[in-house]
Amino acid sequence: MLSNKVLDWMNKTGFPLEMKTALSFRKQSFDVYQSYDYKDFESDKSREIDVLAIHIDQTSKGMIDVAYVMECKASKKPWVVLKGKTLSDSYHRLNSFCIASVAGREAFVDKLINGELEYIRDYTETSKYAGYDFRQAMGGDHDPAYGAAIGVIKACLGYIQDRTCNVSDRLCYCFPVIVVDSPLFECWLNETGELELQEVQRSCFKFSSYHSERVSTTVTVITKSELDAFSSEAERVADSIRNEFAARENELFDKLCKRT
Repeated sequence: MLSNKVLDWMNKTGFPLEMKTALSFRKQSFDVYQSYDYKDFESDKSREIDVLAIHIDQTSKGMIDVAYVMECKASKKPWVVLKGKTLSDSYHRLNSFCIASVAGREAFVDKLINGELEYIRDYTETSKYAGYDFRQAMGGDHDPAYGAAIGVIKACLGYIQDRTCNVSDRLCYCFPVIVVDSPLFECWLNETGELELQEVQRSCFKFSSYHSERVSTTVTVITKSELDAFSSEAERVADSIRNEFAARENELFDKLCKRT
């Protein structure tokens, strides 16, 4: 039957992984968009990211924006996150946590300087254990891992730019994520100088690139079996961000109302 042939073709594409990713976030408090278009401000062209999940809170005043930008990579080849020593305490917590708008960054830094981080402090610590590179194993000269990382970073920047173009004070926090449907490994050098490899369902790595200015953050990589656990945690992170900056949101909202 033709329908069976079409289904067989669909299963060989990346669409099922995108659909599963979107469905997992729809089960939580997220408004989900598939094949989301954003403006690449470097090329001034429209580009597409696989899944955008925007956290929804009916009590929000609209001044806090939390989103997850996801690129889905369907492949039979495994993926590897290269890891080294744990980063020192001097690493930048905000950059490692997510990509933020100017106002979001200022609100975060104010709390960090005053030692007032309460709700999201533990989440900012997890990126200390991030790797330093991400690769597709057993590939050729073309490495789709780098392209995926660049894609989610640009999409995060494009999303934040779009959300702050009319409301520059909005506190935006955007998380870049890569979802894979083949095995994911972490690789490191042990104390005897030998390589060790461990299969995982979730990992993350530091990534930096230049888009008019240097952008550095942590990109999370998850397997499809980790989707539900990750989307559930994503909702907890979003709720924590809203609680962390609730007072600041009220100030910004009152300020916006006075301007209008």
